[in-house]
Amino acid sequence: MFSVELDLAIIRLQELWDVVDTFIVIEGNRTFTGDFKPLTFAANRHRFDFAKEKILYEETTTLLENPHDPFDNEKRSRDHATEIIKALKLEESDLVIVSDVDEIPNRDTIELLKACQGYPQYLHLEMKSYMYSFEFPAPRPQWRAMAGQIGTNGEIEYDHRRMGDTLLANTGVHCSWCLRSIQDFQFKMQAYSHADRASKSVLDRNNIQKAICDGSNVEQILPEVFTFSDLAKELGKLERSYDMTTIPKAAIDGRQQWPYLFPGGCIRQDSPAKPFTV
Repeated sequence: MFSVELDLAIIRLQELWDVVDTFIVIEGNRTFTGDFKPLTFAANRHRFDFAKEKILYEETTTLLENPHDPFDNEKRSRDHATEIIKALKLEESDLVIVSDVDEIPNRDTIELLKACQGYPQYLHLEMKSYMYSFEFPAPRPQWRAMAGQIGTNGEIEYDHRRMGDTLLANTGVHCSWCLRSIQDFQFKMQAYSHADRASKSVLDRNNIQKAICDGSNVEQILPEVFTFSDLAKELGKLERSYDMTTIPKAAIDGRQQWPYLFPGGCIRQDSPAKPFTV
């Protein structure tokens, strides 16, 4: 699933190029809230010429203008992804990595999954979480990405919910809100399934820039947790980290192209603010 994360898409393709046969890119002509939107990936296909032989691009045109709930359009997008995968008529036990563009598995993880047998049809992939950049690791790992195997009758489901009870640890990174510009933040806040959170204060350019630089919550809400211990961990600002050992090699190799993803690069290209002292 792709929104506006062009740089993360490039990193993903470069990181997994040698271990993935086909990259399926799905982009909707409407936001989950029903507004028309430009096809960002399609408009920037020239940036992906290096990978065109492995990219299968599909536009989703079935999203509703006035959905009862933004999650209805999200489900339509994921159902379309399932249809595309089934149309490929893959063989039984073929491996499908079910993850959004900002959920990037390690190359070693994919090689391991291709070499092994005996794991469930849906194996969730635990990924180290980051916010805004690789400078701010989040307290809890992400689990929604998964490896899915084609079933006996060709069945496979592209979903973002819990599909099984087995989790493979340390499989990659999830870089949430890792966007190049303030404008990208504002667009995504008003376009995704939680658009009801996008108050005037949340959309304020100065507030967004401040959150990116100091590691505070850009959505200005309490964290979604189920224990007091998790609540205590996630209240307040994120701690900075300069550990690059878990970062995709492709991100590090091309860091001059996306300095905002690394420590010291928090000021976005369209920031209204002078550089912060952090």
